[in-house]
This record gives sequence, C-alpha cells and structure tokens, in this order.
Amino acid sequence: MREEKSKSELHAGHRQRMYEKLEKGDLLAPHELLETMLFSFLPRVNTNEIAHRLISAFGSLPKALAADPKRLMSVKGIGAETARGLNVIHRTLELYLKEGEKETAYPNVFSGDAFPLFLLNEYKDLNQEVFDFYCLDKQKRIIFRERYASQDCTKAKIKTWQFVDLLRTHSPVGVIAVHNHPSGSCLPSGSDDSTTERLRAICALAGAVLCDHYICAREGVYSYYASHRLVHDGRVRPLEHIEAEFPLFSE
Repeated sequence: MREEKSKSELHAGHRQRMYEKLEKGDLLAPHELLETMLFSFLPRVNTNEIAHRLISAFGSLPKALAADPKRLMSVKGIGAETARGLNVIHRTLELYLKEGEKETAYPNVFSGDAFPLFLLNEYKDLNQEVFDFYCLDKQKRIIFRERYASQDCTKAKIKTWQFVDLLRTHSPVGVIAVHNHPSGSCLPSGSDDSTTERLRAICALAGAVLCDHYICAREGVYSYYASHRLVHDGRVRPLEHIEAEFPLFSE
C-alpha cells in the first residue's frame, strides 16, 4: 500500500514539475509536450512512456497529432477518448495556423478612434442589456473581456466585488467599460454617471486607469471621455492624452 502511495506521489510531483516548466516558458522537448498534452486525458497513467511510443510510431510530434484516430488507438495506452482529444488539438492547431488572428471577437489593440466603430457593430443587434469590461496591458492591447448580463433584459448590473475580482485576477493597466441600451438613447442616465464614478474610483485604488465608459445604442455610441466627463484627480483627462498623462502606459 505504501509503495503504491509513493508511486502516486512521485507521479503527481512529476506532473507539477512539467506544469511549472511550461509556466516559466522553458523549452520542452517534443515528447515532453506530448506527455503534458496527455495529462488531462490520462490522469492516472505514466504518459511519458505513451508519448515516446506515439513519436516512435508516427515519426514526430506533428505526425502523431495528425494521425487518424484509429491508427492512434493502435498504440498501447491510447483509447478512443484520448485519440479523439488529440485529433481535436490537431484540428485546432490547423485552424490557428491557417487563420492566425484574422478572426477575433474584438480588436487586438484599443484605439480611441476605431473602437466606437467596432462597438456600433458589436452591440447594435443585442436585445439584452450587457455590461462588458475590456482589460488593457501597457501597450493598450486587449488581453481579456468579461461580460455581465442579467435575467432582466433591460438592466445589467455590476457588483463591486465582481469588478474588484476582475482587477485582481487580470491586473490590467487600463479598463474600458461598455454597456448597451437595447431600446432608447445612448445618452447616460444618472445611474450610469454614478456607476462610472464608482468604477473610476475602484480602478484608481487598484492602480489601473478607467480609460473610457461607452454606452451603445442603435442610434450611436456615447463616450464619457469624448464628452469630457470622465475626471481623474479632479481633472478631465482627454482621451488622446491618456498615454501621456498616465505613466502606466509607458514602457
């Protein structure tokens, strides 16, 4: 019993070390990459041996991934579920290499000039009110989008703890807040004003910048910054001066 436990502990320790190497960006050998892929499909198996068998059988890691699932199953240790899983990874890599970043759900980089055009198209057909947050890094690249919606189609609310958790998890340098008015004007309400101020204050405490808050409607897009209504430290910060005013966005 103790021997079995020791093997299990050794097995778990090896997997943890492999994950740590990946997280640090270490260069992994082809068989190490393959055995790490297999961790999720084979949680209690020594995938190192299976990875070596696959590369031996098909000649290389790319050819192993591209192999027909039935042929994969001829390798000892590979069952139907694992073969299907490897096939999905192969298909995903094919699509990535073919499409790259041509098709994205939102722009890669935030631009005050171009972003409203994206918003018009993105939110015009939504019948439900949503509240989205776009997280930016130092280069103003959009690194994550979080969406909040409600059962009530006319009111999407964001709770303070949810926004704080978003900032804590992704540590953005800047945040773009966006919500829509499915029916009616894009002009802000008193509630929108108070929400904007609350988000700005929370961002400031977290060391981030609330770069803008957009309200989208079929008639157009309202920008708090373009309207000179987003204030930091008692001053209005025009959108085009964000990079100069906030050193967070500098190298």
